[in-house]
Amino acid sequence: RLENIRTLQNYIEITMQEDVTPIEFMDRAALLQSGEEDNDDADTPKINLMSLHRAKGLEFDTVVLAGVEEGLLPHQRSLDEGNTDEERRLLYVGVTRAENALLITSARQRRVFGDMHFPMPSQFIKDLPQDVLHRDKPVIKPVTSSVTHDSGLDIGSSVSHPSFGEGVVLALEGNGDATRISVEFERVGLKRLMLKYAALRLI
Repeated sequence: RLENIRTLQNYIEITMQEDVTPIEFMDRAALLQSGEEDNDDADTPKINLMSLHRAKGLEFDTVVLAGVEEGLLPHQRSLDEGNTDEERRLLYVGVTRAENALLITSARQRRVFGDMHFPMPSQFIKDLPQDVLHRDKPVIKPVTSSVTHDSGLDIGSSVSHPSFGEGVVLALEGNGDATRISVEFERVGLKRLMLKYAALRLI
């Protein structure tokens, strides 16, 4: 603890030589405490990994927001309770931390406790200014499977839809008339369909 006090004292002495506001000092101290700032090599590029709560009051040249998808942001608990206002405010905090560039990512497939999930991008993304968004085409890497579904389709099969175009099968759930299929289409993204009415053609 004494060493921590000495470190803080030295940091205060160094900072007093600069023209910084009390808020700027506290921001720097927070980064120093978490080990994310090194005064001996301040010009070296760094990556700061932190929660949205921790990012409040800070700004960075480039910000990457990972996992902006339904079930994570907004959190599943907020979705179940029907109140996503606080989650929306958290995303606002993250978006406004970026000074020049902002990258928002979401997973097309994610393994959770051994089960494969296919989350949808966060509902909040549609609230962002669409004229400044640039959407990159996702890289499709479906999970391979050695078991063929009774429909004749398999995870990883290439299919074609009359309206959605060509895509790749990501998941098959159920059997018979109750089968649901998840397909990542090149043109329109992820769609979940009832296989019975999907009019898919194997290609």
